[in-house]
Amino acid sequence: MNILLAFAIAVGVAMDASAVAMANGMAERRVRPRKALYIALVFGLFQGAMPVCGYYFGRIFSGLVRDIAEYISFLLLFLLGGRMLYEAITAPEAGLMLMERETILLQGVATSIDALLVGVALALSGAGIIRAALVIAAVTTVLSFASVYVGCACGRVLEDKARALGGIILLMLAARILARGFR
Repeated sequence: MNILLAFAIAVGVAMDASAVAMANGMAERRVRPRKALYIALVFGLFQGAMPVCGYYFGRIFSGLVRDIAEYISFLLLFLLGGRMLYEAITAPEAGLMLMERETILLQGVATSIDALLVGVALALSGAGIIRAALVIAAVTTVLSFASVYVGCACGRVLEDKARALGGIILLMLAARILARGFR
């Protein structure tokens, strides 16, 4: 997998974490850098680890579905992107949660489910996972750290836009995979 594609996937799956990081920033008017870094590292760790788990799960079953793997990859990315876009349109005001350590860990898991499914899609398409997982973790960490402070400064305006952008990126990747499958 080339680095540009890995970066595009990383930005797409990082949008949920970034939106939640913004919401966390909105929940507190003043966020200390240590807390922002904790949020970013938790989100980055989960976003980087989940695709690896999904990748190896997908590889176990890829022999069973080799003929339809690209279509399954398309379907997974299409559903993820569509869900993110739908949520951004229908529920633009996600509920704000307190920024306790346990809550942040749960948010890290919840926002990384998409990354787990992206790992499955990568396994089914035959792409490599290590570079993708590292790029996903790094991009998520940086975007989440910045998003905490954007949330503090900008309020609720950007949260739904971040999820919508993530959904659009995943839908574009799904379309690319589908187009490749018709060749």
